[in-house]
Amino acid sequence: MFTGKIEPAAGETIVAVRGVAALEKLAGSEAEQTRSVKALEKSVQISSDRYLYGLSSYFEILESQQRLYPAQYAQAQIRLGRLLAYVQLYKSLGGGWNLKDPQEPPATAAATAERAGCAEKQC
Repeated sequence: MFTGKIEPAAGETIVAVRGVAALEKLAGSEAEQTRSVKALEKSVQISSDRYLYGLSSYFEILESQQRLYPAQYAQAQIRLGRLLAYVQLYKSLGGGWNLKDPQEPPATAAATAERAGCAEKQC
C-alpha cells in the first residue's frame, strides 16, 4: 500500500543528502577559488604599478591578466554549479515554481496585463 510512496520519497531523500554534500564541497571550492582570484587581481595591480613606474614592460601586465581571466571564469563556473545544486536541493525537497510563462519574468507579466487593461480603456 505505501510501497509506491515510500520508494520515491527515499530516492528524493538520497538526492537531498547528496545535494547538501555537493553544496558543502562547492562552497569550499568557491572560497578557495575566490582567494586565488583575489591574489591574481593583486598581481595584476602590482604589474600595473610596476609598469607605471617604468620598472617593467606592458607584457608583464598581459601575463598577469592571462592568469587572472581563467581563474575568474573558473570561479564563475563553480558559483554556477553551487547555484544549480541549490536549485536541485530545493526541487528534491519538494519545492517548485508556478510560473504561467517561464520565459517572462513576473514583473513583466504584471506590466503586460496592466498595458492590456489600459488599451481596453483607451488610456
